[in-house]
Amino acid sequence: SVAFSPDMLKLARGEGNEAVVCCAVSGLEFRRLVGHRYSVRTLAWSKAGLLASGSEDRTVKIWNSSTGECLNTLEGHRSPVTKVEFSQDGATLVSSNDNETISWDVATGARKDKVAGQLAVAKTEIGRYIVTKEDDLLFVYDTRVGANDGADGKEKVLTAFFRAPSPITIVSCAGDKIAVCCQNFAVLTLHAAWLTD
Repeated sequence: SVAFSPDMLKLARGEGNEAVVCCAVSGLEFRRLVGHRYSVRTLAWSKAGLLASGSEDRTVKIWNSSTGECLNTLEGHRSPVTKVEFSQDGATLVSSNDNETISWDVATGARKDKVAGQLAVAKTEIGRYIVTKEDDLLFVYDTRVGANDGADGKEKVLTAFFRAPSPITIVSCAGDKIAVCCQNFAVLTLHAAWLTD
């Protein structure tokens, strides 16, 4: 896994059970972030320069990329973490495996919400919606509706869903549109005006 910092000056890459932060231009290694027990599978940067790493050890770590300090270890997934993404404001981190998506409070490390399905994309432009996918189904959850105390195991209320003509491979959101690419090469654009409310 690789991820560029928002300013495009740093690159983070997974190397075994470590995350390596280096110069995006020269490749000069700045720092090795050590702490996962198994391979790092996914990385994401916040605008503030925090780095999140998701691993086969079923944990997510939030790092200060400048000092190398692990600020939080987030536990709660039952299988390897395959995707992490920060919200636009950096206050929430969303992590996912093949079966579930969990959102976390970055400052405290507390679990906020848990929904079924693999993270497709977090609606980071407005920080309100989480879109997940499972086979040929797309699910949209509103983080302001339903139970939001993730610690007690309650799940979010499903806001909308869509069944694609074949298993979904890629999802992208922009404004009030959701683009869905399928295994059968179909590309669908869903219009949902309420996404920008």
